[in-house]
Amino acid sequence: MIFALDVGTRKIAGLIVVEEKGTIRIVDSELIEHKTRTMFDGQVHDVLGVAETVKEVKERLESRNEIELKEVAVALAGRFLKTQVGEAELDFSKTGHITREDVMKLEIEAVTKAQESVEEDFFCVGYSVVEYRLDGMWMKKLEGHRGGKAYVKVVSAFLPVHVVDSLMRVLETVGLTPVHVTLEPIAAMDLTVPEDLRYLNIALVDVGAGTSDIAISKEGTVVAYGMIPMAGDEITEAIGKKFLLDFQTAEHVKRTVFSEERVKVKNILDREI
Repeated sequence: MIFALDVGTRKIAGLIVVEEKGTIRIVDSELIEHKTRTMFDGQVHDVLGVAETVKEVKERLESRNEIELKEVAVALAGRFLKTQVGEAELDFSKTGHITREDVMKLEIEAVTKAQESVEEDFFCVGYSVVEYRLDGMWMKKLEGHRGGKAYVKVVSAFLPVHVVDSLMRVLETVGLTPVHVTLEPIAAMDLTVPEDLRYLNIALVDVGAGTSDIAISKEGTVVAYGMIPMAGDEITEAIGKKFLLDFQTAEHVKRTVFSEERVKVKNILDREI
C-alpha cells in the first residue's frame, strides 16, 4: 500500500493506492483546501497551518479505511527551482554484467557532478536520465549488459534546503515519514507521459494555484523541467485588487464567473458588486 500526498498551494490531496499485477489501483482519496493562505508559490510559509490540513486529510483516510498511515510519498514544488545537467562514466569491464546497483552508482555519480554546479544550500529533489551509453553506443537500458565504459547523462532538479526542510517539518509534525520525494513535474510526467510516448517532443504543463510547471520530453526521455511562480493565485489577486475583494471572495468569483451568468459579492467596503 502506498500513501501519497500532493501538498498544493490551495489544496492538500491524499491518495491511497495498491499495486496489483503491475498496475496501480486507487483505494481512497481525500481533498481539503487550506483554511487560510498558508502556502505561497508552492512553498510552505505557515508550517503549523499546513500541518493542520495534512493531518485532517490523513485522519479522514485512516478513519475510512481503518488503518494507520506512517509513511508517505510526496512531490515538491517551489519558485526557486534550478536544473543542472550532470554526466558520469565508469569502467565496468572487470565486473561482469551490469547490475541495478551499478546503474544506480553511475547515476548518483552524475547527480553529484551536477550538484557541484549549484550552490551548497540547494538540495536535489529528483532527476531524469537523458541518455545511457555503453562503449560509446546509445543504450535504452544498461542493466543486464556487459561491456567496458558505461556513460550516463542526467538532468537534476534542485530546490533550496529551507524549502525542502519546511515540508519535511510538516510531515514530521503529523507523524509521517517520507519514503519517496520527487519534483512535481517529474511525478506528473511519469504518470501522464509513459516512456513509449517520450520519443515525441511533448511539453507537459501543469498550471496550479501557486506555480506553473513544465516538463519537456524528446527522443525518448525527459530533457528539461521548469517552474515559475505565476499561476492561478495571480488571477485571484488581480480580481481582488480590481474590485476590492478579500482573497477568499476573489477566489470564489474566479471559480464561478464562467459557470454562472452573474456573480454577486460584497467587497471590503460592504458594497454589493
